[in-house]
Amino acid sequence: MSISPLARRGLRVVLAPTLGAVLALGSVPVLTGPAHAVGSPDPRPARVGADWLAGQLTDGVLYNTQYAYDDFGLSIDAALALDAVGGQDAAVDAVTDAVAANLGTYVSGGDPDELYSGPLAKVLTLATDQGRNARSFGGSNLVTDLEGRVLGAGANTGRIEDRSQYGDYANTIGQSFAARGLTVAQSARADEATDFLLAQQCAAGFFRLSFAAQSAPGQGCDDDPASAPSVDVTALAVVNLSAQSASSVQGGVPDAIDRAAEWLLSVQGAAGAFSGSPPTDGRNTNSTGLAAWALAEAGRSDASALSAGWVRAHQADQAPRCQRGLTGQQGAVAYDDDALRRGRGDGITEETSDQWRRATAQALPGLLRAERGTGTALRLPRGYVRGGARITARVTGAGPGEALCVVRGRTTTLRTADRTGATSARITLARGTGTYRVRVQSGRGTEARAFVDALGRQQLDPRLAKARVGRGGTQVVRVGHLAAGESVRVRYRGSVVAAKNATARGNVKLTFRVTGKPGLVRVRVLGEFADIRRGSDTFRVRR
Repeated sequence: MSISPLARRGLRVVLAPTLGAVLALGSVPVLTGPAHAVGSPDPRPARVGADWLAGQLTDGVLYNTQYAYDDFGLSIDAALALDAVGGQDAAVDAVTDAVAANLGTYVSGGDPDELYSGPLAKVLTLATDQGRNARSFGGSNLVTDLEGRVLGAGANTGRIEDRSQYGDYANTIGQSFAARGLTVAQSARADEATDFLLAQQCAAGFFRLSFAAQSAPGQGCDDDPASAPSVDVTALAVVNLSAQSASSVQGGVPDAIDRAAEWLLSVQGAAGAFSGSPPTDGRNTNSTGLAAWALAEAGRSDASALSAGWVRAHQADQAPRCQRGLTGQQGAVAYDDDALRRGRGDGITEETSDQWRRATAQALPGLLRAERGTGTALRLPRGYVRGGARITARVTGAGPGEALCVVRGRTTTLRTADRTGATSARITLARGTGTYRVRVQSGRGTEARAFVDALGRQQLDPRLAKARVGRGGTQVVRVGHLAAGESVRVRYRGSVVAAKNATARGNVKLTFRVTGKPGLVRVRVLGEFADIRRGSDTFRVRR
């Protein structure tokens, strides 16, 4: 199916706010990896995310299979994210080349009379970031073209505007890219564009998405009672303002970044998550990943790491035994809890692939602040446990948000480490006697293993030393075929009269004093678990 320039333009406008499409982008444990300092960055989440995202490109373009079109806007988002993470130069170059070859399609819908300022600003940012000649890119002078879309009169000075028969859809997201791109390109209009961007920040610290009408006497955020806060827009503004070199920006930029960061902190959830603005309200990785990136740029490292851990908890980075529907999708980031649940069950489908790509592109740079664990440890119950019991495996020292696969035999349980790097899983053991191995695996391999000893049902066969014992005498009980160290009790005339642990060879010898009336009496021997490990024998008490 083909999409007309109008339909494509409308699709871009709808997807940007809804999906964040426009972005600057017990037992003794066995440790199998080195310990790390608390809070040290873990490069794996961002690296595997970048590998997955780069793998989605075809000749430098993310192709939307559901609606059958080349998504150059999302491709730029991916390139900016990959560039921020690093290690993907070939993929970023491929996107830059593809955008240059299809510039008119993206910035004007193929109509020379159209020119969309937001997309143009994103292309300028991409070109300058990659060291391309922005004044001769894809057959156009991006700097001059964008300068021509910057208004220069009255309260609207510095504001970007679309040239389009379909209306003006320019907003603060595009304005932040324009300020960044024009500044890096050393344009004479850069300061004006940056000033107008700063005017879109309310006194509370957030940046709004939509501009006021051009006819409004006041163009600032606080001038408009309809101004609404947006986590995505605020975070993007921080990222793009931070990318402008300190020597070429106005003195108000550092203060704007600081106030925006403080506002982001005020709306951050206890677990690190952020909610988007309607219609994307609800905790999601788009908003949280962008906020993590922005907070890192603003020097709020602890808060950034907290958000990165929440994003990581929604990343497909499980050990192979626990991948389920996300097999082969290592590194992809789900949009929210529901998307992750459906992905684990159904995989990434044609209908959901676009959302996964957008979420990954927007969240990826925030994953740079994901933290290493201190060294994954596994603890199981000490001593013997009953065969067939459900036990708790406790994991500590993992990376916050890390996906952990707890493996016992053919049974796997997928868990996610909390903000302290801990989690637990309930495991059902086999009913028989044996030593069972439990492993904890992450996407990078086995992290820790431990063992638990279980005792199953067994009929004990005690042997009494004497068939007859006089009152006041002693009786000796011998029991074999026990587990090493198993606790054993002798019960005589309703009372426990002797207790001892078996030797390493599984034998035990117990002695007790004979009391009570003469006659035939029964001696009961109780093992570690009296209801499933027991036996008896009889002897006669003489006068």
